[in-house]
Amino acid sequence: MMAQGSIAHRERTYPTPTRGQQAPDLVGETPQGERMSLRRSFYMRRNLGILFVADDDTGRRWLREAAEQRNAAHAEVGEIVAIVPPGMETHGLPALVDTDSSLSARYGLSSPDLPAVFVTDRYFVIFSTNTGDSATPGLLPEDIPGWLEFIAARCS
Repeated sequence: MMAQGSIAHRERTYPTPTRGQQAPDLVGETPQGERMSLRRSFYMRRNLGILFVADDDTGRRWLREAAEQRNAAHAEVGEIVAIVPPGMETHGLPALVDTDSSLSARYGLSSPDLPAVFVTDRYFVIFSTNTGDSATPGLLPEDIPGWLEFIAARCS
């Protein structure tokens, strides 16, 4: 039996990281075909909003909203990174392509079709989440800059 808030992937179950825990690194290809590691690219450099989306109306809307918030995120020494299915428009956000749902599984997401948000500090410690589970807060893309501002003020 699988624990709630986790997903079995390739015979391994990953727990969903929560507030105060270290977010797992994600490594994969960008939409441009380059290899990227979130930890290598952003650790100790940027606070992050990590946005998981599906190729549906909600996912496309979340990506547009997140892209509109990118300048506000940068003002708070932050970045918004999208985890997207193959072929999805990222609206200029840095992104990783979740070809086989392994990136979603790494974060213990119960379904790669539900949108999710994780906000971390520059050390990858999670401050807030929305994993599409009714027990999680209503963190939306437009809330990411506010969380990044809070983290920047707390951690400076």
